[in-house]
Amino acid sequence: MRKVFLSVDISAQAVNKLQKMNSLSLISVSVVLLLFVVPMLTTSAATSATFSPSKATAEAYVVNDESDTVSVIKGSTVVTTISIGSDAEQAAYDPTTHQIFVTNGGSGTVSVIDTSNNSVVNTISGLSYPTGVVYAPSNHKIYIAEFTGNDVAVVNPKNDQIVTTIDVGSAPQYLVYSTANKEVYVSNVGSDTVSAIKTSTNTVVATITVGTNPRGITFSSASNDVYVTNYDSATVSVINKANAVVTTISGFTDPWDAAYNPSNKDVYVVDRGTNDVYLVNSTNSIVATITGMSTPFGVAYYPYHHEMLVTNWGYSAVSVIKGTTVVGSIDVGSDPWGIGVS
Repeated sequence: MRKVFLSVDISAQAVNKLQKMNSLSLISVSVVLLLFVVPMLTTSAATSATFSPSKATAEAYVVNDESDTVSVIKGSTVVTTISIGSDAEQAAYDPTTHQIFVTNGGSGTVSVIDTSNNSVVNTISGLSYPTGVVYAPSNHKIYIAEFTGNDVAVVNPKNDQIVTTIDVGSAPQYLVYSTANKEVYVSNVGSDTVSAIKTSTNTVVATITVGTNPRGITFSSASNDVYVTNYDSATVSVINKANAVVTTISGFTDPWDAAYNPSNKDVYVVDRGTNDVYLVNSTNSIVATITGMSTPFGVAYYPYHHEMLVTNWGYSAVSVIKGTTVVGSIDVGSDPWGIGVS
């Protein structure tokens, strides 16, 4: 374990950041002395792992919230670091333009990265604390959650222009696209709901009540279900393609994010309360617990040997998981959050 002492002056921007990380209750603090313990990151292999690629063209774009950068990983190596806006959170890949879209909450912008040369080629402005982002193949549009705007902006990636905004619930944060019904699902942190957006009309067709403080969201192509982590309820809600909650999975502490692994058809749930990753199988049962993370925030499937990448916000590193085993760790920028994969 390592101990960290911080002296923090909470500004308006910091309040926004704390709200999206923990709760929506207003914080009235001038100067606070914080003492917290961050568990040391562990792996079952060497700190710098080596992998043989099964998809040589794939790169992982790790968003570093505190560094205001993106670390680009190819295989097991950071090949470049890209400067972006402030308080960056999530990233999504558009395979039609071969660009990565990165949300910068503090700047109110989205950085557009050309994956051919890993450079920022455009910046989309005028957004209200953008957080989650996803690409919808059904209409070739980018959907961006505006945390303080209570809406979702729809962007045409051909010209990076906002074509419309869609009102959703309070404090939308994470997004996922469902191929089962061609809808984008949005977790509304402040409403304890999920909004389902029909991409053919860009309208909300369902508002689904889930647990308290819903955060991460993923889609399973095996079951055609959407999985939503409920941070304060310590559960995961499972939503079918008819937009009904079919089951609620318990056994977590502070579940934050989730991602589907198509190679084993399991859903990986990161838990900030236990610093673990839980595997949920096709029967919606927790079948394994993977230890060794440090304040895990984001998780994504990476096609190199069918691994999962987990960002460790408290340790500035990405854990590499193969099946149920941590096989390596890759150093990135400060406070890594989301991951986009090209």
